Amino acid sequence: MNRLLWASALITTSATAATLLTPEELGQLFFFDPSLSQAQDIGCFTCHQPAYAFADTRQNAGKGMVSLGSGGMHYGIRNAPPVTYAANSPRFHYDAESGLYRGGQFWDGRASDLEEQITGPLFTSFEMNMPDALAVTARLEKNAQYAYNLKALYGSAVFNTVGKPGLGYQTARAFSELQNTIAAYERSRDLRSYDSKYDRYLQGQATLTPQEERGRQIFFDPARSNCASCHLGKAPGSTEEPFSNYYYYNIGVPRNPELIRLAGRAADYIDHGLMANPRTDGNASLDGKFRTPTLRNIAVTAPYMHNGAIPDLRGVLHFFDHYNQARTNPATGKNWDAPEVAETVDSVRLQAPPLTDTDLDALEAFLRTLTDARYESLLPPTGMNQQ
Repeated sequence: MNRLLWASALITTSATAATLLTPEELGQLFFFDPSLSQAQDIGCFTCHQPAYAFADTRQNAGKGMVSLGSGGMHYGIRNAPPVTYAANSPRFHYDAESGLYRGGQFWDGRASDLEEQITGPLFTSFEMNMPDALAVTARLEKNAQYAYNLKALYGSAVFNTVGKPGLGYQTARAFSELQNTIAAYERSRDLRSYDSKYDRYLQGQATLTPQEERGRQIFFDPARSNCASCHLGKAPGSTEEPFSNYYYYNIGVPRNPELIRLAGRAADYIDHGLMANPRTDGNASLDGKFRTPTLRNIAVTAPYMHNGAIPDLRGVLHFFDHYNQARTNPATGKNWDAPEVAETVDSVRLQAPPLTDTDLDALEAFLRTLTDARYESLLPPTGMNQQ
């Protein structure tokens, strides 16, 4: 039974046949339950589909650039990142050694960790649109399977209200355990399998093709590319490479007027990224910076960048290479548009030797080897968008 059918079956289990679950299993149920949105029509899984590397492949006016929220009425302003390997990002913090912010969740790090991140979609008007924590816990208590498990795991008082009406935020322990259990599921091996062809190669269980090996050498060689300067972050002693350092940079991504229009924003809207994170106090030097994403499953999770401005992986490679030689945008056949925020572009970090088309072919081939084994069937033809 696949995980969505398993979750659906357990969600509807009656109290007389209640199944005691682990926190991780309970979090998996919550992840796949649309009843936790106001209109009871979407859940975490809607924008993070397990069959598609936990990315959003729904065909609508958003064209994959941005997700459609509860009620089918509203679009967000950012590309929903897949949740596979999201647990690898450290808590949001200022790294004194590098002088940079690092980690957290969302493109701007406004959630410190997975537990905090979970509240964002629940309450955002253009996502699940729930009014408050008590409304969420009321839905949980109404479900016999949830009520049974939450009480069994966390005590009979788990639904008791904390706080006083009119004097601030009211909640119940059940809500914090909703956060904790979904986070436990997102930290599980179900979402972090480390079984890509590259992982199997490291374990001596697979052999890279000559083209993939050439791409691997280009990726890891600072004299040939700047990829590894942002997309390596393995902890000392670990064999599990997240392919991100989780720092924040402005790489000069252009605005996406189509997405801005869909989201109903003003035509001159600018996404300020990290600068808009409340924990950074509006520091102008952080304007336009976004968290470095993992490259795992990158070949099957188009479109790319925080605003979905680049539709395919080959376009991403052309985008980075255009800083070093005159490459046009393959999606338009024209020069790349100006950066959304030009003042803070990390031009030094973006400098690298220019790459030939053969180099780009090899680099793309290597990036495809970072796809989890269960998603290798989703790999599009080389240079093509899989949407």
